Amino acid sequence: MQVSYIGAGVEEYNQEGVVSAIISDKYNEARFYTNAGNCLVYNYIFGTWSSFNGQTSISADIWAGRPVQVLGSGVSEESETVFSDNGSVYSMKVKTPWLKLNGLQDFGRIWTATILGKYKSVHDLIVKVRYDYDESYIEEFTVTPQLADTQYQYRINLKKQLCESVQFEIYDASQTGESMELSAITLEVGLRKGSMKLGMNRKY
Repeated sequence: MQVSYIGAGVEEYNQEGVVSAIISDKYNEARFYTNAGNCLVYNYIFGTWSSFNGQTSISADIWAGRPVQVLGSGVSEESETVFSDNGSVYSMKVKTPWLKLNGLQDFGRIWTATILGKYKSVHDLIVKVRYDYDESYIEEFTVTPQLADTQYQYRINLKKQLCESVQFEIYDASQTGESMELSAITLEVGLRKGSMKLGMNRKY
């Protein structure tokens, strides 16, 4: 009978007001619709947060087992066969937290990242990589998967490699439908002894 704080993943939305909230047993989710048009989604099985944008509504409910939204001009029903919002296509985007290679400030080398998933429809797979808690530095890779590929499995050869932390942002572009399912990302990493090396301007 203890409580735990689960809201850290959506603290950036604290200034938005919640206009409606629902529980979807079908998807094992709690959804919170805000007055800024975002829907904050908490999966209570995996304990993870995600968000939908372009979800401006004044209320929401469950009908026939599916989430529905009350809009200013009508009602919008969720579909499992149509992958657009009222005709507008939105990319799926997955952004990992900062992954520490070997403790808080220890360092290592990361050679490759392998994406595993399932092909659904035409799209480009975009992978952005950031290092060492630096949001400004970005390596970007583009893969164009083909339906003829027997496996949705692609390896990215990273450029910087030596680091204390790494972050991945993965999304689909130029998609015409469901695009893909993502299953896993596997990293090839080598760990080193000692703490992260710093430049002379950071040593005193």
